[in-house]
Amino acid sequence: MFCLCADFGTVTAIYYMNKKIMKKSKLIMLIASVLILAAQGCTKEQPARKVYTGVVVYNICANMVIQTTGPEYLGQDTWVDSNNDVRPEYRHVFTVDNPCDMGLLNSGDTIRFSVVPHRETMCNSCMIYVETPDVHYSIQQEKS
Repeated sequence: MFCLCADFGTVTAIYYMNKKIMKKSKLIMLIASVLILAAQGCTKEQPARKVYTGVVVYNICANMVIQTTGPEYLGQDTWVDSNNDVRPEYRHVFTVDNPCDMGLLNSGDTIRFSVVPHRETMCNSCMIYVETPDVHYSIQQEKS
């Protein structure tokens, strides 16, 4: 950047001002580059989530219970389904905190899922008391 003016002193002053601005611009670019590179180095890769397999035991009125089938188990050791006249006992079961995120699942459906940070979803449910296991998890269905 150079301006041609009639006065030699003015030309010299403009030349040195542009030189200072260029130095500051280079310094700002250098600092920005270092910050961008440093920020990229700070990102941590998320560890692979543990994937479980389970069967939907109960899914009525936004009350969903899943039984893990292994080889990895999760949930309450034993639970008796008092909602059923037969009162079957289940092992490794839990209540799903976010049933409305799970889509249309029926009792007996097998799913693959991972546990995610707690999140409750607001969805329509009916005014019915349904007993569910004491252990609760928010889950995300995994693609097969």
